[in-house]
Amino acid sequence: MLYFKKELKGEREMNLKELNFSKNVASTKIKNDVTVYSTIPSSEKIDLIQIALQKADEEGIYNEIKLDIYFHLNLVYLYTDLEIDDEDKQDELELYDILNNNGFIDEVIDAIGETEYKDLVDYLNETKEQNLKYNNTAAAVIRRIISDLPANAAAAKELLDEFNPEAYQEVMNFAAAANGGRPINQQTVPVNTAAPNNVLNIQKVVKKD
Repeated sequence: MLYFKKELKGEREMNLKELNFSKNVASTKIKNDVTVYSTIPSSEKIDLIQIALQKADEEGIYNEIKLDIYFHLNLVYLYTDLEIDDEDKQDELELYDILNNNGFIDEVIDAIGETEYKDLVDYLNETKEQNLKYNNTAAAVIRRIISDLPANAAAAKELLDEFNPEAYQEVMNFAAAANGGRPINQQTVPVNTAAPNNVLNIQKVVKKD
């Protein structure tokens, strides 16, 4: 229960419900009788920003074109009552082109209002910059390595499960033949001609157990 404390001693605290704050949100009608809301709940604003950033993320770098597209698409999803079915959302890039080329997104932005829209853009850019800074920290690198471990382990297991010793030996034999009959684990080590005794043609054979 939220209360507002009064300064004067002896007066009781006021309950939030007693203030009769309105939960109604102002809205505007645009073409085709679509309703545009002047604001939305804070939780939905956070979702809007995070979804746009996630969909534009390309290995820690944000694709600015995608970021612009997904930000404005989610603006339409959350700030209007326009019904868009799942089939239309299957190709969101095409959906964005349709809405944008027909001026619908611009109408939504105008109806939302400059202050609300600017606040959203500022929050988007601030969050993006914070994420980019974090992605360059050691903590972020370690986190990515840890998150990749299960996938890497699964790939290694699959490789071992599918390993064919006979096929491997055939490849080794072919490589040896192409190498003049020498085992492919034999490496020629460059010799320092200035060294004592000026020994040439020394080969180091690396043997596997």
